[in-house]
Amino acid sequence: MPSTRITRSLRPRRLLLLALLVSLGGLGPLCPDRRVAPVTLDDGPRAEGVDERAAEFLEFATAVQTNGITNAISHMERDTVDPGYTAPVGAIDVEDWASQFAKLDTYQDTRDFDGLYLINALLGYEDHPYLTPALWDRIREALLEFKYWYTDPTPAQPDPADPERDWDNSFYWTENHQIIYHALEYLAGQRFPDECFVLRGFEASGDCSAEWEMTGLEHKERARGKILNWLDERWLLGFSEWHSNIYYQKDVTPLLTLIEFADDEEIRQRSAIILDVLMLDLATHAWRDVLGVTHGRSAMKDKRRGPTNDTWGITHLMFRQQEELGYNSTGEAGATLLARAKRYRMPQVALDIARDPRSFVDRSRMSLGLDEGAPITDDPEAPLGFGFEDTEENFTFWWGLGAWTVWQVVPLTITNAERYNLWPTELLEPFAPLRSLIGDPPNIPFGQQIAQQIWPLGAVGFLEEVNTYTLRTPDYILSTAQDYRKGANQGQLHSWQATLGSDTLVFTTHPMNPLQLPSEWISRDEGEPGYWTGTASSPRSAQHENVGIHIYSPGYADGGLIGFLDFEPITHAYFPQDHFDEVVEGPNGNWVLGRKDDAYIALYSWRETQWQDVPDEEKALLPPSPSGPITRPFDLVAPGGPDNVWIVECARASDWVSFEAFRDAILAAEIVVTPGPPDCSFCAGGPPFPTYDVSYDSPSQGPMTFGWRDPLVVAGEEVPLSDYPRVDNPWVRAERGSPAWLVQSETSGLLLEWPEARREAWRVSGP
Repeated sequence: MPSTRITRSLRPRRLLLLALLVSLGGLGPLCPDRRVAPVTLDDGPRAEGVDERAAEFLEFATAVQTNGITNAISHMERDTVDPGYTAPVGAIDVEDWASQFAKLDTYQDTRDFDGLYLINALLGYEDHPYLTPALWDRIREALLEFKYWYTDPTPAQPDPADPERDWDNSFYWTENHQIIYHALEYLAGQRFPDECFVLRGFEASGDCSAEWEMTGLEHKERARGKILNWLDERWLLGFSEWHSNIYYQKDVTPLLTLIEFADDEEIRQRSAIILDVLMLDLATHAWRDVLGVTHGRSAMKDKRRGPTNDTWGITHLMFRQQEELGYNSTGEAGATLLARAKRYRMPQVALDIARDPRSFVDRSRMSLGLDEGAPITDDPEAPLGFGFEDTEENFTFWWGLGAWTVWQVVPLTITNAERYNLWPTELLEPFAPLRSLIGDPPNIPFGQQIAQQIWPLGAVGFLEEVNTYTLRTPDYILSTAQDYRKGANQGQLHSWQATLGSDTLVFTTHPMNPLQLPSEWISRDEGEPGYWTGTASSPRSAQHENVGIHIYSPGYADGGLIGFLDFEPITHAYFPQDHFDEVVEGPNGNWVLGRKDDAYIALYSWRETQWQDVPDEEKALLPPSPSGPITRPFDLVAPGGPDNVWIVECARASDWVSFEAFRDAILAAEIVVTPGPPDCSFCAGGPPFPTYDVSYDSPSQGPMTFGWRDPLVVAGEEVPLSDYPRVDNPWVRAERGSPAWLVQSETSGLLLEWPEARREAWRVSGP
């Protein structure tokens, strides 16, 4: 059954809710004579132009035939809806998807992604001749023997090619994986309600009574409560993998699959509301179709340029903020499933937000806070009712936030790692030295002490509460995770970014390891943290309008303990010179300035910088600049220590007489950086690093001060960096836990209510 801990205190009386919204001046478009009929789940038009863009994507995707599952879906969908297209018969056979089935058969990571695409193919096009009959049989077989959750048993030898492995290497844990597994289980159970599902690697009992067997109906009922819990949590907390240009796609696809195929109206409607919330997030934070903002999780393959990130197909299809660049992949999962969607109608207001030409600020608050360094107690506080007792619900919630090594969660981690043989998995295997320290049977209090003492290092995956600040203008977008986990190791954190073009992106990191050639980030994720992916220590960051200040000071020493404490004695910036129209450097190696079209950027490093070049064959793997191949360095390194101060200021040409005037004002600005006392939470193996206070006389914002311990003050006024509303921008303002979101543009609107699961969209029909 779904949890009531979120909904219990949020159930409003509708009249009081409407009265409140009216008192806030937010119900203008609700007047019946000013709007068309409301759009519910299955009726009404999509947002303007989406149907045409969906047809365009299907034409693009079917121009080639690949062995991908999503590409096959595009061929079958176009064959269904386009009278002018006929898909070839028997184009894909079992062997074409051998690698996907091998992943499913041997309990490998990301098999849930493949499973989700298979269920989309089955429910949307079962027995379509584009796939051979043998392949359709193999799909049904794979779904009937799929392991849908970690609590189900694992065969003694899940991978015959690896006799030493006796564990399930699937990753069930983060929020995107959770909803994918739940959606897949629900829909497979719905499709085969009377069949006996027998886990691969086990023998059938004959009466579906063994622990490794369940009927489809049992799977469906088990998944239903998990789905509703997950949706409740997203309404309350948003996404712990905030603004992720990888994993937002992996949230869109399962939500859309439930909307399109679930036979349960409540699940469909609630999934549509949460998908609306996610689309509004994308609409607000996309700039020229690039999700060029701070990310809770990202990798260099996704953040080095806009069109290669995993949300590009979604934003380009749904928003089309620019026409110059097309789709990056004929098998892009988000675009494929949105192009074939029948039930989901993205509200017009999301498109209006995406295309609004104004400059604006968005403040968002997501996930849940937990003090990793707080003193250990026997009964830690359960924030918002999310407790630490040994239940499956608590375990999956905290692991969904990546909190497996936070001391409050350590008892859950140790208990369930022992219970479900998780220590050898790719997630926990790096922590094997710590596991050996706590003995056998495990000394859980001792494990908590270790976790509390080394939290800046050990809690590498924790995606705790974040307050994000984003300025979007017609010429650039600048975004920051405000004061987020300062000094801590963070596996895939992207603290801040300035985006001035599809390939003109600027950000800084503190690398965990040296640059490794050939660069792993060119074609795939590198290990996290790496040289570009993630950050060995998170900066204390603050942004106000067009200026950001980022102070680096690791909260642990570079001592080499258990192989985790190695990091590089530098910070560095990604500054792709070839993608700018102009790049100039200030004296003393502290300032680098660039112009891209009508956007300007100035980047300051307290430590002197130098360009680190890479071989030409590496540059050849990068996207070419408008004027030709990449020839200039793009890695701006500040050697001398991992402690540093970076300042970024952006501007528009319309605000300045010229780029030269901007440059002169920036270079004349006074900056004072004052070292302060260390703040090192775990310094065994080496000395701590200093912290810093910063004073910057910004040409646009005036005097600004900020420090490791001190607030951001701009022109004498303190600027809050925390406790933001759940969302706050020109179209919607809602506190965390609000029972309703009222979203309005000049010509459209959307009302979302929770827990009533009411969803109403409209367009203004007259003045």
